[in-house]
Amino acid sequence: MKLPLVLKSYNLYHLLGLEDYSTGEQIKKRYWLLAKMYHPDRAETTEEENQLFILSTAAYNFLRDVKRRYSY
Repeated sequence: MKLPLVLKSYNLYHLLGLEDYSTGEQIKKRYWLLAKMYHPDRAETTEEENQLFILSTAAYNFLRDVKRRYSY
């Protein structure tokens, strides 16, 4: 398992606002909620919101794979 360098200092579940060992469905629902809130195409996004979008997308891409999630 190779965790992306940008995510090494974060708990991926907490980054998405979830409890540890959440299910794939919970992860997906929470990510889509965050993606709607922080997507850079929104008119009034800030740099901080853009960074949150990038981090949450990277966390989701890592945790959506069942093998990676169980090894994490």
